[in-house]
Amino acid sequence: MAAPKHYLTTVAMTSSGSTVCPACAAPATDDGLVCHNCGASLVATIENTELTELVADLTRALEGKYLIGRVLGTGRGGVTIEARHLASRRNVALKVAWNTTAARRQVLRETVLSTKIAHPSVMTMRDVPAPESMLVVEMPLATGGSLAGLLARYGSVPFANVLEILRSVGGALDQAHAAGIIHGGLQPSKILLDADARPLVSDFNIRVPQRADWDVSRPSEVGAVPYMPLEQRHDSPTMDGRADQYALAIIGYELLRGRPTWRFTEEGGFEIDPIEIIVHRPLVPDAPISAGTAIKRAIAKDPAFRFVSASEFVRTFSGAAIETPAAEQIYREPVAQPGRRSLGWLLLVPAILAIAVLATRSDIRNGALDFLEGRWAFGKSAPDSTGFGIDTTIADILAPADSAKTKNGAKDGKKSTADSTKRHGRSGGDVTTPVSETTLEESVLTVTSDGDTPETVLVDGRSRGKTPLTVQLSAGQHVVALRGATGFAPKSLTVIVAAGDTAHAKFKQIDRP
Repeated sequence: MAAPKHYLTTVAMTSSGSTVCPACAAPATDDGLVCHNCGASLVATIENTELTELVADLTRALEGKYLIGRVLGTGRGGVTIEARHLASRRNVALKVAWNTTAARRQVLRETVLSTKIAHPSVMTMRDVPAPESMLVVEMPLATGGSLAGLLARYGSVPFANVLEILRSVGGALDQAHAAGIIHGGLQPSKILLDADARPLVSDFNIRVPQRADWDVSRPSEVGAVPYMPLEQRHDSPTMDGRADQYALAIIGYELLRGRPTWRFTEEGGFEIDPIEIIVHRPLVPDAPISAGTAIKRAIAKDPAFRFVSASEFVRTFSGAAIETPAAEQIYREPVAQPGRRSLGWLLLVPAILAIAVLATRSDIRNGALDFLEGRWAFGKSAPDSTGFGIDTTIADILAPADSAKTKNGAKDGKKSTADSTKRHGRSGGDVTTPVSETTLEESVLTVTSDGDTPETVLVDGRSRGKTPLTVQLSAGQHVVALRGATGFAPKSLTVIVAAGDTAHAKFKQIDRP
């Protein structure tokens, strides 16, 4: 009996054999139901010999247990098919691996790793008894599609919804990282939505350290280029869960802006658009400024400057206060210093100096006091006790005091002296106001390690010297790390220093005997 037609995602082929979208001719991914470029549907009813035979074999192998339905999508690991479990009367999704060693390893790896992560936002997978020649796993049916489809259909997503998605996915990633598992290929098409729009993260790929021959040895092979940080592209052995944080931040940016960060050119090339984040300006009207600030930090090239966890990134993204790092990560000694002073004192210094200099001139000082007491004569050329009228020029004011007395007469000069004596309660000599010196206090940071050799210290991404190090910094929050030092804990420290305080960052060598 001839096998029926099934739904496939490959809808058109170029001369080179790659799949393209029928609407815009952009290259189509092999794991989506909609075009990432124009949003057109990629589902069509065409024949595929290998897929038809695979579905027919699956139907015969699971007869009486599952009712096989339509094909939901295909990927490098295998094909996902909608099915109904007859005993429980539940609609589920079955993933069948292609009949190749690499495909079977990938599906097996995804199944084993998903079972080790206990989180409601992780796509659970379980093995289904089948003939030895077939590898079949069962998953929940995600009827809401994926974030890639959501982005293509609706564009920008409200900030409140984006925050809920990132909070769920961030919690799942932290749970995986605690179990020594890295997703490695996080992208919108790997985050599915159930009937209640609850996100489900699928296809975890990397286990650290590698424990089996089917584990991923090159992380760059499982990731998508627009969502991979530099350490993953270069297959760095120090790659950790912060690579997933990088991808999550890119996804959050795309959901807020309503478009992917990558695109296909008219020539068929592939381009990644730069992330545009302007400090002190929200990405979208309904998002707080902290959303852009959090994304900018999470996509830092150096993972040492990213957040400690995905949940911390989400907290900062939401606008909530950043939690103070653990006490064992910050070493501070109280220093008896005055309280924090504003930088506005810098503006007062020139003003204080100018007032002090002018106050040494008795004629100017007396004139100012007369003006404040209301005795200034506002008539043309009408001098008062200071000897200056409304026609007086700047040159007259800056002239020596003796010339001013000569110009206005000795009598006026004597009167000015008398007024000055009366005001200040004594005669002879001018009163000079002392100039107060205002200084801006610097914060001090010391960095030490118990290693045998000095290590290069990075403070906010800049090399400041080698351990042991003492450096003056501005008050506030600073990120401290050791360049290239992999045998120390913690990997980076977030130090908060008040003005005039001294903070200490200490790194311990974890492989010391």
